[in-house]
Amino acid sequence: EIYFLSLFKNVFRKAAYCKKCGVCAAECKYGFIDMSPDASEIVSDNCKHCHQCHNIDYGCLRYDSIKLPSTGKERKMTGLDRYLTFGFKKDWLVEYFKNPENFWKTNTLGSKMVPVCKKFLRDAGILSENKNLELTDQGKCLQKLGASNIETWALILVNLAYSPQMNWYVRNIYPNTTYTADDMKSLLSDDIKKSVKDNIVSACRNIMKETPIGTEIGLGIPFMSGKTMKFLERKEWDEPSPKVILYSLYKYVEANVNVKEDETGAVEYKFTLTQLLLEDQDRPGISPSQLFSLNKNIMQKIIEGLSIEYPQFITTSFTHDLENIALDPDKTSNDLLMHLYGGTY
Repeated sequence: EIYFLSLFKNVFRKAAYCKKCGVCAAECKYGFIDMSPDASEIVSDNCKHCHQCHNIDYGCLRYDSIKLPSTGKERKMTGLDRYLTFGFKKDWLVEYFKNPENFWKTNTLGSKMVPVCKKFLRDAGILSENKNLELTDQGKCLQKLGASNIETWALILVNLAYSPQMNWYVRNIYPNTTYTADDMKSLLSDDIKKSVKDNIVSACRNIMKETPIGTEIGLGIPFMSGKTMKFLERKEWDEPSPKVILYSLYKYVEANVNVKEDETGAVEYKFTLTQLLLEDQDRPGISPSQLFSLNKNIMQKIIEGLSIEYPQFITTSFTHDLENIALDPDKTSNDLLMHLYGGTY
């Protein structure tokens, strides 16, 4: 159990660093922790196991105060709290696509929601990075598809997968496993404050609940009890779009541009199906099989179909145990998007 392992680490910190400062006793609302000098036992056998005494940074105030600083070698989990508690809603995109030019002057969003919406749309590749807040070429393609088209949200997800918050989610939340809010918080680094963890989990929950990315694409199906999420479960995309998969493949190789080069120094646009199916945490690229939870048979079928329909973008060889896939190195993911959805190339 993910949450249990987090608590288990706290127990060792408490045991190793305890000087009976009394913070744990103060946190226990039942009074079952006794730090007095003559106490026969610190924790009563009547303990309710409510975990309130763990609701301290790192489980122990003393450990938190004297822990060694980071060496800088660890991968820092920065930028995760991008969408505060709000996440994103489908209705926001519907409203934005209706009138992108005037949306930032007149909209139904709250004042704190507006900057969150900007970050999300930029991460999604829809909004330009400049101060003019213009639609990108990708944004125009998605506007043409519309906010009610599932492919719009699948393409958005491909781009979001390379932003800090969704990248963490995709790499750490596994298919066919249920996660409570506490489980998700436990997966986050101990260096992240509790309030920030709360924001991250709330934003992820709302994105899954309020957009097709969650239930329809399957990235996270939330099971709710009123307004409270009991748990969420990630599933495979039931009806994956081959065009979205092809776009995802181009984003995958582009992300790996500085990782794998051939002997001439050129970017390697060739890979195997087996490589796509490996979930390599050290590799910046996220394959469509990892993003949409697709197995080998589904991936092979889709890729073979793509090589027949779009031979100018992708070629394959699935014969004699060879599973080679090659993309055109002279084309980009943006070229592909324009060709597939923009009507021009």
